[in-house]
Amino acid sequence: MENYNPLETVEQLRAWVEKSIPSLKDDTVRMTAAKKRHRTVMGVIDRLDSLQIPISEDIVSEKESLEELITASNEREVLTSLAKELSSLAKEINRELRGERSSTTNKRRRGPAKKLWVSFPDGTVICESKAIDTFVKSVQYMGFSRVAKLQTIRANGHPIVSLIPNEASRGFRELDGYFVETHMSTKNKARYIQRIADALRIDVSVDVTDE
Repeated sequence: MENYNPLETVEQLRAWVEKSIPSLKDDTVRMTAAKKRHRTVMGVIDRLDSLQIPISEDIVSEKESLEELITASNEREVLTSLAKELSSLAKEINRELRGERSSTTNKRRRGPAKKLWVSFPDGTVICESKAIDTFVKSVQYMGFSRVAKLQTIRANGHPIVSLIPNEASRGFRELDGYFVETHMSTKNKARYIQRIADALRIDVSVDVTDE
């Protein structure tokens, strides 16, 4: 397809999701009250049922209305989460496209080794002599258990962090009982750190420099 830009497609999907659902911030108090009321109604129904007392249509109707409201709220939460994932994916695609354009316009022999720098909001800076060590320590700093839950962030066909080793991987590091995928370029290591940070809502600064 000529002039096909996947970034535009992702952005359009994200914009549609955000436009199609109301803000959950305005919905929180109402949903809390609805769920509390639903528990009360269900308690009344269970009590009447145990006493073999007929349940009025008004109570049944209220129960159904509350369940519809709660279901709609849950669907909005899912869509909101989807919008965030699409936004993160759009950023990743944009970085990949920039990287491809850069590699196409700057074809030359392999240059000097690259150094990876990662700065966290609390002032912590991780920059080891080898990019692979910086990568692993940065992921560890963000929390192996948290990163392992991000199943959509994968490298070499496997979650970037897992309790199970990737048998097909050409390189991984085992630490604290977790297996971290490491077989990738320094630039891709930087992109993965940024993508993980975006998913965990950590405002990191990632740089790649010549040693």
